[in-house]
Amino acid sequence: MDLYLLITDELLAFDIRVGDDAHVEEAEISIKPKAASVLGGAFYELARMAIEGGFGTSEDRIAIQCEMVSGDTTGPWLQIDWSESGRRSGLTLIASTEIAKDVEGPVAYELDGTFSLKVTGDCLQCRLRLPAKWVVSLLPC
Repeated sequence: MDLYLLITDELLAFDIRVGDDAHVEEAEISIKPKAASVLGGAFYELARMAIEGGFGTSEDRIAIQCEMVSGDTTGPWLQIDWSESGRRSGLTLIASTEIAKDVEGPVAYELDGTFSLKVTGDCLQCRLRLPAKWVVSLLPC
């Protein structure tokens, strides 16, 4: 599954449009079906929480970047950075706990990955990392 298409499809489910509301770095990465299923759920939950947190004003933005990064002794990782800025109401403790439960659990237990969440002021930053074994290929440009 093309990772870029997976991300943009989940954003569109909430009428978050790439170019207008979001910037998704065009990562030429294809992932295995199980990883696509888990990440699709993660992106859905992140987009849902953005909308529930008040996303949608003209200054709100989502930026997503995907890349292969070097790991420690475990080898390379697929790293996905999701960042939101301009949130009107900010992220509550309850919402951040919900994101952790709905995203971190499946990423960790089903994909041996990691998830981190940081909220500062009007900015939310998430990082998902998966072992490279979930990457099928780097697609040609």
